[in-house]
Amino acid sequence: MIPRDKPKDIIWDVEWVVMHTDFQFPEVTDAEFLAAFKKLMIEVAGDRLYDYRAAEQVDQYLVSGGLSCPSMEKAAATEGFTRYSKIKDFIRQQMDVLQGAAEKWKGHDPMHLEMWPAWMLVRSGVCEESDWRERWEKAGGKVFQPLIEGRNPDHEESGLIALKNDTIWQRLGNPAIFPGALGIDHPPFYSGSWLSWKPVEKIEAIALGLIPSDRAIDITVRLIAMHIDKKKGFADILNRSIQERDEARAAREAEDYKERTEWWGIVSFSVAAGDDVKKAVRDGVDLTALDKRFRDALQASRIKDNPKVAAALRRALANLMEAGGRASEALDQYGLALELNPKVGCKRDYERLRKQLCRV
Repeated sequence: MIPRDKPKDIIWDVEWVVMHTDFQFPEVTDAEFLAAFKKLMIEVAGDRLYDYRAAEQVDQYLVSGGLSCPSMEKAAATEGFTRYSKIKDFIRQQMDVLQGAAEKWKGHDPMHLEMWPAWMLVRSGVCEESDWRERWEKAGGKVFQPLIEGRNPDHEESGLIALKNDTIWQRLGNPAIFPGALGIDHPPFYSGSWLSWKPVEKIEAIALGLIPSDRAIDITVRLIAMHIDKKKGFADILNRSIQERDEARAAREAEDYKERTEWWGIVSFSVAAGDDVKKAVRDGVDLTALDKRFRDALQASRIKDNPKVAAALRRALANLMEAGGRASEALDQYGLALELNPKVGCKRDYERLRKQLCRV
């Protein structure tokens, strides 16, 4: 039994639970190792140590103690991983189990039991196939119609509700009934389930017929109606929040796309700029429009982020000016290009044009 008087200096419920948990490690019974493993789990639960760092230390403890865990090592070898990777997976699974244990510990506080006497089983990771609803019904669970419609049936209003002291929670985690079950009476119940639970208010438990009301019928009906209105209000707030978030994200993505399009257009343009000048000169095209394109591109907001692109555009502009008989301006542009990127490829042009102008 985990004590209720958690000290104030322990912030996380899960850390308190870990401190009162006896740990096992696959095929390792060394007492000194298990004590060290528990200390590491306390640090992870207290958010003072990353799980992958804890895995490194566990691996080191096994090596220094000459210990082995054959099943874990065999699984790692079969899957092409190191033992460290399997230790890390084991620690992460342990933390999932401990998080569920902490929720149960908090949810079974007498005050919580009075205010929220039931759990609703919910699930994240909705993109993965799962038989969690089938397991619920096989375990004898009742499926209720949500008090408000239109909510997400996986993690908002699943309808899978039972009192906190119902034996269905033991059955869901019973390995004799379900494959992969972890022998626990709280989420995640079995490996890779992505299951958790949400507390259900007393008035909703009454509305679903899970517990009797201690009030007059008319008062109970009114309280249930108020509870439904409150849930609808919260749902509307959540919907608006999600809509505003999605609209803001869509606006950011549109702006990012516009910026990327502009930027990559400049990059592509700078690469082809030199060829454009040569083709325009060869075809006898008026160079005024091309000159403007180069100058406009050089004013783009992100051109300074990439000196190579700016240098390529400067070189192309210099080619254009030289082709138009503006040698002095061309020399300046070649010089600016070389300052931005000495490897831009116009050093010979710069030297040639500089000597030519010196002779004039």
